[in-house]
Amino acid sequence: MYVVALAELGATVEAETPALAVDLGVTPYEVRLLLTAGLPAIVLATPELARATSLFEVLRNRKHGVVVCDSAATVTHASMVSMQRFRLDADAVVADDPGAAETRLDYEDIHALLRATHRQSVVATGTVRERHFRAGAAIMTMGVVNSKTTVREVKTEREEREEVLYAFRRSGATPWILRESAQFLGLGQDLGPTRHGNFLTTIRLLRERSRFARYDERLLSRRKLPELFPGNDGVDLLANVLSLWFAGAKDPYRK
Repeated sequence: MYVVALAELGATVEAETPALAVDLGVTPYEVRLLLTAGLPAIVLATPELARATSLFEVLRNRKHGVVVCDSAATVTHASMVSMQRFRLDADAVVADDPGAAETRLDYEDIHALLRATHRQSVVATGTVRERHFRAGAAIMTMGVVNSKTTVREVKTEREEREEVLYAFRRSGATPWILRESAQFLGLGQDLGPTRHGNFLTTIRLLRERSRFARYDERLLSRRKLPELFPGNDGVDLLANVLSLWFAGAKDPYRK
C-alpha cells in the first residue's frame, strides 16, 4: 500500500481544506478532521503508485511538506534493535543484550530521535458470583433455602500506554528503539529512582551526544490508525514518515 503523508502544511488548515477535499474526493469536514488530528497526517492510502505520486506532486506544488512511501517498507518496532539493556559509551550506544542483532549504534549515525506513545488494548476475563434472594423458595422451605447463586463471566478492557523513543539512522540501517520499560542500569551515576525519570534522562543524554539528530515528540499524542493499517497501530508508520521527511527523502520514486 502506497501512502501519501503531509509532514508540514504550507498554508492554514482552513485554506487547504477545500482543495484537499477535491483532491481526495471527500467532504471538507472529513479533511478538517484529518488535518486537525495533527501532523504527520496520512491523507491517502492506495495500491496505485501512479495515484500516490500524482497527489504527491499536487501537494508539493502547493508548497506543502509531503512524503510518499510504500507502507510495506515500514520498519516496525518489533523489527528494530531493542535497547532493553544498554550503556552509553563516549561515541556510541552499546546494547548489552546477547541476543541483539547489533550491539553498537554510533551517535553520529543517528539522524532522528522520535518520542512516541505506544497504546494497546488489554482484555481481562474473570467471573462474578452473585446471590439472588428467592422469596418463593424461602416460603416453601420455611427459610432453609432463600437464595440462588449464579456465576457469570465478565470482560474488562483497558488501554495500556508506554512511551518509546525511535532512533532512526543516517546510514539507513535498522533503527533502534528505547522503551520506557527498559533496564537503565547502564546510566551509572545518572540512574534515578523511577523508570520514567530514567527514560527522560536517557533521551537527554542521547540528544546531547547525537549532535546532528533531529528531535521530535509530536507522536506522543497521536492515536492509532487501525482502520487504515490492520495489524499495525500506525505509530510505526508515522515515525517512518517523519524519518523520511527529516532525511530529505521526500520523493523516493523520483529518478
